[in-house]
Amino acid sequence: MAAAFRIFQFGDRQLGCDGDVHLMGIVNVTPDSFSGGGHFAEVVAVLARGLELVAVGGAAIALPP
Repeated sequence: MAAAFRIFQFGDRQLGCDGDVHLMGIVNVTPDSFSGGGHFAEVVAVLARGLELVAVGGAAIALPP
């Protein structure tokens, strides 16, 4: 059975998808990251954020160095 057509809204832009959609969450762990800025330097904080991303639909979590 094919997945239903979905439209995702990103600000003033839309993205249409007619297949299965998988979202990936990214937790930036480096202190000089442009996004995160060291907020997730502790292992417990990284794990907590990863679990939050999974809870809202993340299918995969990336932890770039």
